Amino acid sequence: MLIRASQRRLGKDCWAQANTRFLVNTALWRDKRRYELSQPLVDKEALDNKSRGVVRRVTLGVPFIICILVFVGAYISPTGLAPALCSNSPSQGLLSTDHLKQCASAFPRPATPPAPVNLWASLTIDETVDIQKWLEGADRNLNLTQANVAELNENFVFLIEAYYPSKADALAYLAAPLTAARPSRFARVTLHHGSDPKPSLKDYLR
Repeated sequence: MLIRASQRRLGKDCWAQANTRFLVNTALWRDKRRYELSQPLVDKEALDNKSRGVVRRVTLGVPFIICILVFVGAYISPTGLAPALCSNSPSQGLLSTDHLKQCASAFPRPATPPAPVNLWASLTIDETVDIQKWLEGADRNLNLTQANVAELNENFVFLIEAYYPSKADALAYLAAPLTAARPSRFARVTLHHGSDPKPSLKDYLR
C-alpha cells in the first residue's frame, strides 16, 4: 500500500511538472508569435528586386549624364561646337544665316580707362614729401613739429591727401578727355594748431 501511494504521489508530481513546462512553453510561443505578427512583413525577394532596379538605374544614368556634360562643355568651349554652329558657310553649322556673320566672343572685352589721367588717384610719395617740405619752410611761419614727437599743445601736420575735383569738372573732362582741359590737381592739408590760444584743426588746399 505504501509503495502504491508513493507511486501515485510521484506520478502526480511528474504530471504537474510536465503540465507546468507545457504552459510555460505555450506562453513563450504565444509571445513570440505576437512579436512576429507585430513586425511589418518584409519580402526579401521584393527588396532584392528593388535594389537591383536602383543599381540598374544608376548604372544607366551615369553614362547619360557624362554625355550631357561633354556636349555642354564642347558647346561652351571656344574651340568646341559653338564656332561650327555659327559658321559663315551655308553648308556648315546649324544656325548659319545670311545676317549672322560671326558669333560674339564669349570672353570679356579688354578694359580700357575712360581717360588717360585718373582724376581720383591718391597722392604719390614724392608729391606728399614735396608738400611736407613746403609746409615746413621758414617762409610759411607755421612753426610745425614732427607729428611723431609732437604734443597736443604744438602745431603739426595731421593729414595730407588728394583733393578731388568737382563733379561738373570731372564729367566735362571725361566726356572729351583728349580735347577738354584737365581739372587742376590739389592736395588737402589738415594742420593741428595746438599752440593757439584756442587749439583747432584747419584745412588748406595746396
